[in-house]
Amino acid sequence: MSVDDIQRIDDWFAERDGDGEFARHSRGVAYLIVGPITDGGRAILTTKPRIFAAALGELGSSEREVRDVSMVGRYGLPAADDLKWIRAVLGDARPLFLGDMDPVDLLIYAWLKAQAEMQDIEYMGVHDRLLCALGISFERCVTCSCSPSECDSLDLLVHVLPGLREFVGADCYSALENGQKIELESLVSATGNPVAVLRAALA
Repeated sequence: MSVDDIQRIDDWFAERDGDGEFARHSRGVAYLIVGPITDGGRAILTTKPRIFAAALGELGSSEREVRDVSMVGRYGLPAADDLKWIRAVLGDARPLFLGDMDPVDLLIYAWLKAQAEMQDIEYMGVHDRLLCALGISFERCVTCSCSPSECDSLDLLVHVLPGLREFVGADCYSALENGQKIELESLVSATGNPVAVLRAALA
C-alpha cells in the first residue's frame, strides 16, 4: 500500500470522526495494556480490548498458552505518533490484529500493516476461518447493519485490501457487500465465553 493510501485512510477517519464509527481519539484517551509474562511471544493489537483483557484475566497467569501473550488496545484508528511507543512495548513479540469484520477495523488493519513499525502484523480478527475454528456456521452469526459511512467506505477498503474476498472469506465478504458486519461480541455471545474466541484466534 502506498503513502497516498495511508493518507486516504487517515483522511477518511478524520473527516468522519465522531460519526459513531470512524473514531480518531485525542492523546488523552487511554489505551488498555496487558503485559506478557515471558519474552517474545505474541502481542494482540485490538479495537476491543476489554473482551480480550477479560479472557486473559479468566485464563490467569498460570495458563501456559497465554503466558507469552500481551495486548495493546483502544477503539479507533491509532495516532501515527503512537506507533513508535506501541512497537517498543511489543518488543520482539509477533503482532496480531484482532477486530470486528467491519469496514472500520479492516481499514485500521490495512493502515497498521502499511506502517514501517507494523509490517509484520497478522490479521486474526473475524473471518470465515475463525468462524470455522469456533464451530460456528455463518448462519448462526448475528450480523449488524453497516452505518452509511461504513457502506460508503467499501470502495476504499477494496482498494487498500485488494484481496479482500480471499482475506475474510466468501461468506464474510458477501456480508460486507450486503451492508452487514460481524462484531466480536457476536462470537462471544455465540460461544458463551471470550476465552473460546481468544483461543481460536491464537490457534
